[in-house]
Amino acid sequence: MENITNIEKTLCTGCGACANKCPVNAIEMKENEQGFLYPTIDNERCVDCGACFKMCPVTKPLDKNKIPSAYAVWAKDDIRLKSSSGGVFSLLANAIFKDGGVVFGARYSDDFLSVYHTIAKNERELALLRGSKYVQSNIGTSYKEAKKYLESGKSVLFSGTPCQIAGLYNYLGKNFDNLYTVDIVCHGTPSQRVYSRYVSERAQGMPIKEMSFREKATWGWGTAVSLYTEGAEYKKDFFSDPYLKAFSSGLIVRACCSSCPYAQINRVGDITLGDFWGIGEIKPEYTDGRGTGLVLVNNKKGKELINSIKKECTLFEGVDLEKIKEVSKTRNGQLLAPVRKNPLRDRFFGLFNQGLSFAQAYEKTPKYDVGYVGWWDSKNYGSALTSFAMNRTLTKKGLRVLMLEHGGIRPDAKSYGLEFARHFYDCSKITWEKDFKRFNGACETFLVGSDQLWNWWNIRHNRPEFFFLDFVEQGHKRIAYATSFGKDNTDFPDDKRLRVSYHLSKFDAISVREKSGVDVCKNEFGAEATHVLDPVFLCDMDSYKEVTDLSKLKEREKYVFSYILDPTEDKIEMVKLTAKRLGLPYRIAIDALRDNDAHSKSVTEKLLREDPNVLTNLRIEDWLNYIANASFVATDSFHGFCFSIIYNKQVIAYINPRRGKARFESIAGTTGLENRLVTATAQIGERGLLDEAIDYSVVNERLNSERDRSMAWLDNALNKPIRKTSASELLLWKCLEHDKAIYESKLNEMQGALKSLSQRIEELEKKG
Repeated sequence: MENITNIEKTLCTGCGACANKCPVNAIEMKENEQGFLYPTIDNERCVDCGACFKMCPVTKPLDKNKIPSAYAVWAKDDIRLKSSSGGVFSLLANAIFKDGGVVFGARYSDDFLSVYHTIAKNERELALLRGSKYVQSNIGTSYKEAKKYLESGKSVLFSGTPCQIAGLYNYLGKNFDNLYTVDIVCHGTPSQRVYSRYVSERAQGMPIKEMSFREKATWGWGTAVSLYTEGAEYKKDFFSDPYLKAFSSGLIVRACCSSCPYAQINRVGDITLGDFWGIGEIKPEYTDGRGTGLVLVNNKKGKELINSIKKECTLFEGVDLEKIKEVSKTRNGQLLAPVRKNPLRDRFFGLFNQGLSFAQAYEKTPKYDVGYVGWWDSKNYGSALTSFAMNRTLTKKGLRVLMLEHGGIRPDAKSYGLEFARHFYDCSKITWEKDFKRFNGACETFLVGSDQLWNWWNIRHNRPEFFFLDFVEQGHKRIAYATSFGKDNTDFPDDKRLRVSYHLSKFDAISVREKSGVDVCKNEFGAEATHVLDPVFLCDMDSYKEVTDLSKLKEREKYVFSYILDPTEDKIEMVKLTAKRLGLPYRIAIDALRDNDAHSKSVTEKLLREDPNVLTNLRIEDWLNYIANASFVATDSFHGFCFSIIYNKQVIAYINPRRGKARFESIAGTTGLENRLVTATAQIGERGLLDEAIDYSVVNERLNSERDRSMAWLDNALNKPIRKTSASELLLWKCLEHDKAIYESKLNEMQGALKSLSQRIEELEKKG
């Protein structure tokens, strides 16, 4: 027999109906690791009756009422002052008391550290139920108690969140004429544990005398926190209190709140109560700053009850429902749809469960562990997949990574490359160099990724210092992982070399992709660096499968795949020779960026005209999919070579000196595949490369050893403390920054003078 454990936990509302319903008391509502209540079954007591499963609101959704009528309501001022909004709940409760009935609602515990449902039998006890409590109340045995009163013939008013009202109805299993229900416009339910820690921290160990989220005496009609202890008080408004900000953003609410079926205009209760936020936009005269209640009358029973309190109201006016819907889009969203799932929710609870204070967890949550600088938004396959691999490697370590989007880099490369990126990453807003310092407030560590980000010819048109993290301020870690100069030396002008040396001196850890890069760092910049693997070798195969699963291209036959960056007649001959010898068709992918020399462009144009097997502008996922499923790969691309190794493909790599041969030689030396590098098609036959298969058991053994070493370097770089700066270094840096400021000031001054002179010349020319 199915029981409540068969319910998906992310759907459970914690309403407690199952615990109330169990005939043998085998179900207990217990807090999970986040502090939310979930049912736990004592299997020794359980009799497998299935009652809990059958009546759960998740498995047995409640029918909702039809379109309601809506009203703006004020109780008398003395009641409104003690209430959250318009004071309607108090009027409804008093009507029930006059009829000899009882009221159920949520109240604070005596120490104000938790909230639970209880009964009120008179106006004095009702005071404890007034006011909004921004935390999920423990329903306890309230459903059972309510049923006893209903069966005895007493009128019962039961108020709660919509899911609690649904739980009550399903628990009862039938309609009672003497039951009246009020559901509130709920914005999500935080856990008791989060609330309790927050309040305890604010009270600083002192006994709490009073706690309110809606104290009108101080704040008027609005949302704020007022907490009073012996001799102290804590008061913050909605915009400055972290708990309220976390609550309103959905950061601390229950998982099911983002898919709540009750957050809509058709409600489950007889009456719906809420604040009439935005009423001033519909009827300015219906708001006086003391609180206006929104009342939705959802059925005949609700109308009967609401009519009984009309005489007690100083304002009771109907409002057009369509106008309410329109204003609710921006002012009261949960009347129309559930609170959005906050993408940082899991991060907050992860930090919170580490024992951090509420304030610490909240402050740390929006921050990213790593800000990533690289060509991650490019449609160049190597750039895109190198960044993907680095991102996945970091996130698999539990780190939050923000990909920093530079507004001025490779604007031609941001089509499907950016689309690919946004599918997988957290991406920043487009930011220009002068504003990049703002990321110091969002990221703790900055990492400049792999690829030829330190190749002078690639970055000379931008401000090169950017790729040496010149915008990062003190107190933040700087790491370079497998960054490449692309060649065995650099072409940095002397003045730029000095600036680069300065910025590299600030790094906490530097690694380079090619072995020759170690010498370049030491000899040209005076910096210590370590040789590590390209991050594509660190990434796990499950992550790459995420990429290839995006591809819609499916080849039905075996094939030779070739990715050619700079097409030449000899390279095309290499592909055709290989395909012919293997008896397979071929596919030639031409570089998506097409930044070729004149000869390569001529060869490309001829291929496009004459060869139907040529592929252009492949999407990133399609490119990787072609390699993953190829029988053989022939390429002049470094990353084409790398991914062939990753997928254990038979491969020939035609060295591409124009784009840097050092990187080919470096990875070939690491894997023992030097023999697979050629500089002419004739070498394929001379070496018998199509007759001798690569033994990947040997390659992978060597690669795994290097992978472990590279991963250990990265872990050490990420985890070690930020390097301490010596006094002499600080003095040098300040002098350099001062010189830089003077230089930039003079440059701006000269540019301004030149602009004025140009304008003057234009004016004189117009005058003749």
